[in-house]
Amino acid sequence: SSFDPNGVTPIEAGGNLGITTSGMYTIVVDIRDFDKSKAVKLSITEPKVFGIGDSFGGWDSAVPTNIFTVDNANKNIVSPALTATGNIRTYVQHEWIPAWWNAEFIPLNGVIKYRNNTGDIAESVPGTPGQVITYHFADNSASIN
Repeated sequence: SSFDPNGVTPIEAGGNLGITTSGMYTIVVDIRDFDKSKAVKLSITEPKVFGIGDSFGGWDSAVPTNIFTVDNANKNIVSPALTATGNIRTYVQHEWIPAWWNAEFIPLNGVIKYRNNTGDIAESVPGTPGQVITYHFADNSASIN
C-alpha cells in the first residue's frame, strides 16, 4: 500500500516488485496497523548489520564501530574484528524494528540462525578478540575466522 520514503522505491517487473540496482537489501514489511488502516508498508533499504554484547564490547545498540561491511560484489556482510571474549550476537537495524533482539541472528555451526518470534536464542556462539564473522546471505551460511 505504501513504500518507505527513506528506502529504495521498487519498480514493476512483470507483475512483481523489482529493484533497479542489484545488491543486498533489508526488506521490512510493516503490517502492525493493518486492521485499522488496511495499509501494508514496505521498506527496502541498504542493510545495516551490527554486533552487540560481550564480544563487541557492550550492549549499546547501533554503535558505529560495530557495524558490518556490506560487500555486494561477493554477496556477503563482514563484521569488524571482535574486541572481547564473549558470545556473538548480531542483528539488522531498521527504524521500523522496535528493538535489536527483534532482528537478531547468529553464526551457528556454519549457518545463519535467526531468532524469529521466539525467546532468546538457546544456542550460544563464543567469540574471541580478533575474530571476524562473515555472513553469506545468498546461501544462508556463516563463518568465523
